[in-house]
Amino acid sequence: MESNITVLELRRHLGDVLDKVSCGRHRLLVSKRGRLQAVILSPEEYFKHIAPTVDVVQDLQKEAVQRGLDRLSDRKIEAEIRAARRRLEKRP
Repeated sequence: MESNITVLELRRHLGDVLDKVSCGRHRLLVSKRGRLQAVILSPEEYFKHIAPTVDVVQDLQKEAVQRGLDRLSDRKIEAEIRAARRRLEKRP
């Protein structure tokens, strides 16, 4: 389902808009001064129609969920990246 929304309405109701779009069945056309500026859609819709994910990426996502890595905070993710970079730097 598609509907139109202005930039002003989007600013006022961003949380509601994201809730509506996140279900995956709703797309919003965002306009400013009567001109289309953007389209908001769920990640599922984006990856399904615009930029399909590669099987490898989907496998990595499933593995991350199984290992509980999808619940890491940004701080923990950054710490993991720093640690991995340090290990790589120490390699001969």
